[in-house]
Amino acid sequence: MNRLPTRAAVAALFGVVGTLAFPPVGWWPLAILSVAGFTVLVRGSRARDGAWIGLAFGAGLFLPMLHWTSTYVGAIPWLILVFSQTWYLALLGAVMPRLLRSRLAPMLASSAWVAEEAVRGRFPFGGFPWGRWGFSQATSPLRWFAALGGAPLVTFVVAMSGVLLAWAVTGPGLRWRVAGPLGAVALVGCGLILAVPLDPSGGQVTTIAAIQGSVPDRGLEFNARRRQVLDNHVAQTLALAADIDAGRVSRPSLVLWRRTPLTSTPPTTRTPRRRSRKRPTPWAFRSWSERC
Repeated sequence: MNRLPTRAAVAALFGVVGTLAFPPVGWWPLAILSVAGFTVLVRGSRARDGAWIGLAFGAGLFLPMLHWTSTYVGAIPWLILVFSQTWYLALLGAVMPRLLRSRLAPMLASSAWVAEEAVRGRFPFGGFPWGRWGFSQATSPLRWFAALGGAPLVTFVVAMSGVLLAWAVTGPGLRWRVAGPLGAVALVGCGLILAVPLDPSGGQVTTIAAIQGSVPDRGLEFNARRRQVLDNHVAQTLALAADIDAGRVSRPSLVLWRRTPLTSTPPTTRTPRRRSRKRPTPWAFRSWSERC
């Protein structure tokens, strides 16, 4: 598999495999397998070849993952969004061969994955953090690492597991080809151990209501109809207040507007609160989209 077109095609397939680690499929081990495949393909490559492999891997990962956006904004914005994400993985593929030649390859390669996600989640225009490996582990034993270092640490552990698994193919000798996969299994085992003190089962449960008012129409025209977006969110909030008063749903501890409507006038909670006869519930705006 020395020809670049062949490796790029296989990289795209491993990108698709990585997509299946995320909801709605959610087969979390595939994230580790996806990183392992990417690692095998870029190891020993030149920087330029690694960049092409990373670009193909990113296309396989983000084209299906972000396809839902084409339903709302059309095919062209979807493809632009995909390209805006894939070039980060092209850069990652360019630097990864050098990192993999180091004695500290698992540490450096895993750190590079974390750095790539950190930059992609912040630039440009505030970033677009979809496709972070940490978000694929909601049902995995590795999720418990989030209590120690958040999503970046989960990504680090997923990436390190993938790099170690890749040693089953690329290890310098039989010893390392056996030790690498065992190390990946050990990391998953550490997650199971962390579950013992960190599992919150039996603790206090907090209910959060997330309001999604949606936009008036498909496409990008909703940017010119900001008031309608705001009114949609308010209508959904008033419906929630009516359900609370009627006893159909329990009162949440927090009401969260997941996507703040684009409006020059900051939204207030007076109208929804006035419609609920019981004590007001705390509200949060923009917190979800700006901090995740």
